[in-house]
Amino acid sequence: MTSKLYRAPQTGKASAARGSVNEVSTVNLVNNPGDIQFRMEVREFIRKALPELFPDSMTARWGLRFLDRTEVRAWTRALDSKGWAVPHWPVEWGGIGITAVRRHILLEELSAAGCPSQDAISIDFVGPVLYTFGSPQQKRRYLPRIRGAEDFWCQGFSEASAGSDVMQLKTTATRQGNHFIVTGQKLWITNAHFADMMFALVRVEMPGQRRQQGLSFLLIDMRSEGISVRPILTIDGRHHINEVVLENVKVPADNLVGEPGKGWIYARLILANERNVIAGVRSARRQLEQARNLLQTRREGGAPLLEYDGYRSRIAQMEIELDALEVLEQRTLHAPSGPDAPPSVLGPILKVRASELRQQISELAIDALGDCGLEAHPHPELEQVPTDPAALAHLRACAITAGYLFQRSATIAGGTSEVQRNIISAIGL
Repeated sequence: MTSKLYRAPQTGKASAARGSVNEVSTVNLVNNPGDIQFRMEVREFIRKALPELFPDSMTARWGLRFLDRTEVRAWTRALDSKGWAVPHWPVEWGGIGITAVRRHILLEELSAAGCPSQDAISIDFVGPVLYTFGSPQQKRRYLPRIRGAEDFWCQGFSEASAGSDVMQLKTTATRQGNHFIVTGQKLWITNAHFADMMFALVRVEMPGQRRQQGLSFLLIDMRSEGISVRPILTIDGRHHINEVVLENVKVPADNLVGEPGKGWIYARLILANERNVIAGVRSARRQLEQARNLLQTRREGGAPLLEYDGYRSRIAQMEIELDALEVLEQRTLHAPSGPDAPPSVLGPILKVRASELRQQISELAIDALGDCGLEAHPHPELEQVPTDPAALAHLRACAITAGYLFQRSATIAGGTSEVQRNIISAIGL
């Protein structure tokens, strides 16, 4: 069982290399002086904290491995020292009342500097459900541990017959005294191999129920007897996802969130956040900069590939599309949010276009690699990196190839592009 978690930082010097706010490579629609000052505060924090926690001796491995739990926890606590670990949460649970615009600035700067990623499944998916719908006991028990990166969660929605259509799920939870007995199978479960907890949609039998009724939101300890986690290797040769089999798993009835049969209402809050997280507009910006650097270093006929019209045209078009996506992302900051917000097409549009653009960027990078990309698979799991330049270049090619292969999932995870387009047509037409 691996303990590797989230993508490691990409560079420790990006933030320091950037100067004034006007030098930000992203579309910046923020003109409020307080927001500009906040951006500079974030940059100063990154300049000091990132090298301290991730010294230069580690830079050879950045982008070539995943962080482990200890490293994720250390970075989360560093952010929490500024109130930035869960700044959007209610103040009583560690938030700071941050505005949507300033949280966008924070995430934008952390991504641009290549900082380690946090556990979005815990912080942005189950966290908001718990502080919105959870019982006082559930809030006290779980929210502080999520904030401190003590517990890591996985999402148990998808099944063999319930992918984008979770209404088809068949996992059952039968009430027996003070417990539920859970039986079923969850599929494509990201991070289940090291998660402490799972939040799952399960079917509780209710008289005269419709498809979305009977779905209940249950918190399951992954160490419970009767849980089996089976790895599923993805096309990039890595272990990201799993099959989780639940055989008569005993779950305390107190772990039911909200009311039985209302799990779909709670899950909608997660799905809205999931689309924005998986869309990955900020990671697409960093990915595009990496592709540009690759085109500058790879040469053909004595000239960098970036000087060839075909490559320049492709990267220019991607810049335009990414700028448009960043404007769309800014629009979502001012859209109504929360469980009572009306349905919006902004999230699905953002998810479709951003995921497709990330695939296009990865295709550009693999084209630039040429023949080198053919042998650079699978991506290695590294603890030690050779100092030989040729060997290191090969490993970096592995990372690009693995990224290209893994990006095939971008238009599937969080709801396929086809399903998202159906949602757009149902809401917007």
